[in-house]
Amino acid sequence: MTPRNPFRSSRLVFRAIEPDSDEDKKLYLAFHHDVEGYINSMLGPAVPQGKRHAEKMMGHMTKSMLGVVICLNEEGSEAYRTEQRMKKNSTAASSSKDDDSKGSDGDFNSKKEETFDFGDVTQLVSIGQIHLGSQFNATHRQATIGVDILPEFQRKGYGGEAIRWTLHWAFETGGLNRVGIEAFEWNTGARKLYENLGFKLEGIGRQMFFSHGRFQDDYQFGMLAEEWRQLKEQGKMDF
Repeated sequence: MTPRNPFRSSRLVFRAIEPDSDEDKKLYLAFHHDVEGYINSMLGPAVPQGKRHAEKMMGHMTKSMLGVVICLNEEGSEAYRTEQRMKKNSTAASSSKDDDSKGSDGDFNSKKEETFDFGDVTQLVSIGQIHLGSQFNATHRQATIGVDILPEFQRKGYGGEAIRWTLHWAFETGGLNRVGIEAFEWNTGARKLYENLGFKLEGIGRQMFFSHGRFQDDYQFGMLAEEWRQLKEQGKMDF
């Protein structure tokens, strides 16, 4: 029996972060330009973010116990590129019709052909990052998960799939006993996701952060290795 690839889930591939690559520099800058995601994950006051902040974030992730880029697998990447190609061709066709309706001094045959760069078709589409290592403690064998998914790939189940994969890595490969994850008070979607995944609400840090004009709570969740194994036996940790 061929062993399962440990860096894949049903729809995703998890690869190393490449701080020197242009792709990853653009990816981490995109995380910072996602204003909602940035506010939901950063502790400090919201300020405009640039390349320096993105590079600092990449450096932090590469030093984590586990830090990976989340990608669509080959089938998902091809489907996404096909979808984008169809959208762009549709937009180009619509624009061409608009130009025709305006006229072009009687020359209707001198249309410029549109070309689009879809990148390397053999390359997987990067959609997010997940890391395990913030507050990592080797003696007590616990760590905290942090995850970012680009806006257009949210609400498709990718975040939950990536977290289940990370929990499997944490308990089966990393030898951890506890994994934590946190959500700010206003991030009700994340809180619901974590509870649905099986995390236990362990505590609420009251008025820990100032945001949206007032002090807000921090919701602290955790999962123990024995709890994860029970969920796994029930088929709730498949990825």
